[in-house]
Amino acid sequence: MEKIEAKDFEKYNRKFLLSLFRVFLWWLILFEILNAYEILNHPLSFTWSWLITVALFGWVIAEILMFFYKWINYVLILPLISMPIFLDAFWDIFLLYKAFHNYDKFLHFFNSALIAWVLFIVLREKFENAKFTKTFQWIIIISMTTTLWALYEIEEYAEDVLINHRLLRMGNSFDTGDDILMNLLWGIFMVVLLISYFKLRKFLNEK
Repeated sequence: MEKIEAKDFEKYNRKFLLSLFRVFLWWLILFEILNAYEILNHPLSFTWSWLITVALFGWVIAEILMFFYKWINYVLILPLISMPIFLDAFWDIFLLYKAFHNYDKFLHFFNSALIAWVLFIVLREKFENAKFTKTFQWIIIISMTTTLWALYEIEEYAEDVLINHRLLRMGNSFDTGDDILMNLLWGIFMVVLLISYFKLRKFLNEK
């Protein structure tokens, strides 16, 4: 009986966390859409279309993960997905990108670590089933993290060319290169951190 109650509680807890994630994200998307259509008129550093794209992408990714990977720890994975979305929106909405120029580099740095962490959580079981070597696993995670950010930079370029018709999202001539470098470095950093963690855990278990 206790096991059944524990499972029911866990199921309720997962539903509650997912509902909370959806409510906060939907309110953010609604706020962004209202501003994009000029129903509201809040100032912004860049563009509402990009913030909406990021929020929708994060929402879709979260829903896919929750549907196909029901074993995933919601307490861990939902904050990891939420943080890049809300950090980007917060600093854009409150015009902090212009006030703190290097924050953009920090965000690329930090968010790359979060993405690498999410990829590791999602793909770890598949890696083990496929019997990939640890080195190959880390290469895949770093490559996927860097590829996702390369697509992000391509979207920024496309947005400036097709929507803004001026250099807005892309920044100066060094911005894209700096961003990709930050993404790569933090992806590597997170992989090194994970390797160190598992080696330390193995060492402690063997003592």
